[in-house]
Amino acid sequence: DPRNLNQLGANLLLNGLTGRVEIVAKAVSDRAGRVPFKFYAETSTGQSRVDRDGATDQVEAIRADDYVGLRDGVIFAKIDVEGHELAVIEGMTETLRNNRVFLQIECFAGQIEQLSGMLADGAFRKLHRIGDDFFFANFP
Repeated sequence: DPRNLNQLGANLLLNGLTGRVEIVAKAVSDRAGRVPFKFYAETSTGQSRVDRDGATDQVEAIRADDYVGLRDGVIFAKIDVEGHELAVIEGMTETLRNNRVFLQIECFAGQIEQLSGMLADGAFRKLHRIGDDFFFANFP
């Protein structure tokens, strides 16, 4: 959502972090290329999302595995993608496998069982839950 992108840039500038943070203006998914995106211009920026059903706009997407390229590192990732969580995890399996990772994922009831199963297959365990946010790690 361009509003989120602009707000992020402004916050980085206000906090003197523009030299330390790289903004990548793309969605994260299970495949690279253009993906359908639904903008909710009339509401909060937190509702815009990759939406394969009924979206009229498109945005560029990347797979985290194609972009991150980190091995034997420590990663904290917060994933809040309004229903696209499973695709994001599918696009970052190598990143998850090759690093020590702590995840905070907002996930709603309809997908949490599948998400937990996918992560358990990758040696992640569920640590905690606060509302719709679930916390996972693949290290002690």
